[in-house]
Amino acid sequence: QEHLLVQEGRILSEALAHHQQFQIAQGLLDQALRAVRSNPSKIDLFKEKAYLFTKQGRDKEAMEFFERAMELEKSSR
Repeated sequence: QEHLLVQEGRILSEALAHHQQFQIAQGLLDQALRAVRSNPSKIDLFKEKAYLFTKQGRDKEAMEFFERAMELEKSSR
């Protein structure tokens, strides 16, 4: 069921971002990150957070979350 939480979180965050509700979208993803346990789920959510920061022009924060996702991917192999 965790994958459904991730999928729904991504869909909702993208919809919120479309309406410029970035802070709410980031909060939603933060809650999802606290709820998930598996590395693939965390990787997807970190990438989604990075995507939201990119849409806001906050490239430094975006890179931090992309790097976290990449580190987790490496350690999951």
